[in-house]
Amino acid sequence: MIGSSLLGLDVWTYNVVSVSSPIWNRPITIVREETVNLEKALADVTDRRANGWRLQRPTLIEASIDMQVTYDTNDARFAELRDAFFADTLLALAFMEGDLTTPGVWQGFLGAFRVTSFSMPRALEDAVVADLTLIPDLWRENSQNTYSPEWVSYTIT
Repeated sequence: MIGSSLLGLDVWTYNVVSVSSPIWNRPITIVREETVNLEKALADVTDRRANGWRLQRPTLIEASIDMQVTYDTNDARFAELRDAFFADTLLALAFMEGDLTTPGVWQGFLGAFRVTSFSMPRALEDAVVADLTLIPDLWRENSQNTYSPEWVSYTIT
């Protein structure tokens, strides 16, 4: 990092084996661009006391991930993302602020995701990429334990 600025080059996306006890051994290296979108839905709480103003309160957190990956059918991570779209299967992923193989305190978004959009722009002068949208879902570890997406912090020593 330069000062306190984090560069996109320094962030990593990981396939994880399980959301309940993540193993960070599978970075997705074909990611070109990605955006982690987090926002809160709004509930209208307007009443006559608002004097003509709409009043709202934040409620549930909504999330989506917009990701662009290099189109490479020989890459195992690309195949996992493509197959997850067509089979509607869950992917356990972590969108972390750093390289989890190096010491530090790293934060990011961990959860199970479904690929809801898989498009491939084919610009004449650019490499072919796939643009994906992912949305969070519950991770079912077994019949008794489920895990929702969460913002996490991990210390790597």
